[in-house]
Amino acid sequence: MTDTGLERVAGDAAPVLDRVTRLGFATKGLLTILVGVLALRYALGRGGRLTGQEGAIRALLDQPFGQVALVVLTVGTDCNVGKMTAQLQLTKKLNDRGIRTRFVPTGQTGIMIEGWGIAVDAVVADFIAGAAEWLTLEGSKNADVVLVEGQGSINHPGYSGVTLGLLHGSCPDAMILCHQSTREYIGDYRAAAWLRIPPLTEYVRLYESIGAAVHPTRVIGISLNTYDLSDVEARRACDQAQRETGLPVTDPVRFDPAPLVSAIAEERERYLRRRKAL
Repeated sequence: MTDTGLERVAGDAAPVLDRVTRLGFATKGLLTILVGVLALRYALGRGGRLTGQEGAIRALLDQPFGQVALVVLTVGTDCNVGKMTAQLQLTKKLNDRGIRTRFVPTGQTGIMIEGWGIAVDAVVADFIAGAAEWLTLEGSKNADVVLVEGQGSINHPGYSGVTLGLLHGSCPDAMILCHQSTREYIGDYRAAAWLRIPPLTEYVRLYESIGAAVHPTRVIGISLNTYDLSDVEARRACDQAQRETGLPVTDPVRFDPAPLVSAIAEERERYLRRRKAL
């Protein structure tokens, strides 16, 4: 596509999309060169501990640019269930624990709060994953944990495309599933059986299996939005969700976010151990 064509389709987003596309091509070429250099060093007997594919990967990870943050994406059962709010709460509490954490905004409100980001609902469909990748890489600079703001829902009839683009573009190592406890149907659509919100365990299965098509990932906690419940009802909803999923559950605004903060911190430790084992 020519520059004129890109500007015509993408409008004001054209410069960012052009940079994202060029970054993708450059990264692919850089990785090809790096693997070639490592293979040549090994062939010449200068590879040291390089022994095949695993050794090459370890060598790459040992370079400064190979040190990346744990990426956690909020995913939801619907729109407007607290994906951004949960990440903002968790960002503050993780930083309070001394874990360098950055929030990556993907919507208009998050951008106004943080002063940067990309509103992915304004990005041409073909470039959503690339935009999510660029955002995640930017967020990972000088960070131990990157919390990416999710959008929509994987089974939303209108917005699942954006959800999938973020899931595959950000390649999260872990996910926090967000749900409004009293919501039974998706969005403002008619109350029909095929639009009823499935059990939380079904969402866990969907997000993990679809995400794993690109990058291994798992749901490590549940964030509930209980704004329209009493305290007693909200506690009961958290207990029920925990029994159903076997995962840590809280409303991070109403109650202590500690269960989710601890889940992320523990996942970070597992992540570091896996990297060292390569």
